[in-house]
Amino acid sequence: MSMSIPFLVVTIITIVFGILNCFFGYWWFRVGLVICGLLIGAVIGALISVFFAPQLLFILMIAFAIGLAILFGVLKKVGLFVLCFFAGSGIVAIPVFSKYISGYLSNAASYALAKASDIFPDLNLTSPLIISLLIGLAVAIIAVIFEKPVVIIISAVYGGVLLAGSATSIFNFNDMTKTILSIVLAVAGVLVQSGIFGVIKKKNKGAK
Repeated sequence: MSMSIPFLVVTIITIVFGILNCFFGYWWFRVGLVICGLLIGAVIGALISVFFAPQLLFILMIAFAIGLAILFGVLKKVGLFVLCFFAGSGIVAIPVFSKYISGYLSNAASYALAKASDIFPDLNLTSPLIISLLIGLAVAIIAVIFEKPVVIIISAVYGGVLLAGSATSIFNFNDMTKTILSIVLAVAGVLVQSGIFGVIKKKNKGAK
């Protein structure tokens, strides 16, 4: 199929990011945190500007973007906590994580909090806001405690979906093929990042 220049550029960038996330996510996630810090900081700066100083929009966006990028880069656990809190709570739409994982967590949390509301009837524990915030907090805490496996799984799934999406846009795969390809790539990414292939290779050398 023929591709326009903009489509080709976007596809190449998506593939590069997909490979980096899928197979090298844990090794480059600090860079990813810096990028997320830039984006989140810019959004925070824009919101503050809207409410308090509209004339300082670009200055506040740049200041908060640089500040959070530095903070996330230096203190990676802080960046990981904030990023996973935003993703888990759905405050920002981080592809894959918010769309697929948070949806299932919300259903489970809704059921659990509905039962808790029976014990504490005066508290509206089933409100969407409380559910979202609790999910975000839980995801963030788990991510900080189990940093490496969480980063590996999330980055592998994200990268797998990006690569499968790129392949689908090029070859016009159907949804089932895209889903299967995403799963296969995500599993491969987890295995590669976990070093399983390297361990097998070492064992094979030892056997010889």
